[in-house]
Amino acid sequence: DIHIATGDQISVSTPGGGGFGSPGNRDPEKVAADVALGYYTLEQAKQRFQVALDPQTLTVDAAQTRKLRRS
Repeated sequence: DIHIATGDQISVSTPGGGGFGSPGNRDPEKVAADVALGYYTLEQAKQRFQVALDPQTLTVDAAQTRKLRRS
């Protein structure tokens, strides 16, 4: 339970939202950062954003990402 007194302020932050533009156009480095933070899995990055990441380092595999984005 959280007790709130008169004058206290509450701030709520939630992930997600409608986004802007096509997920396939998102900067691959930003997708990699989101995977590192646990927002997406490697498979979700590949399926949703067409971004391939090295599973060990979570760095962008540029050649594989280009292939994914061409198809």
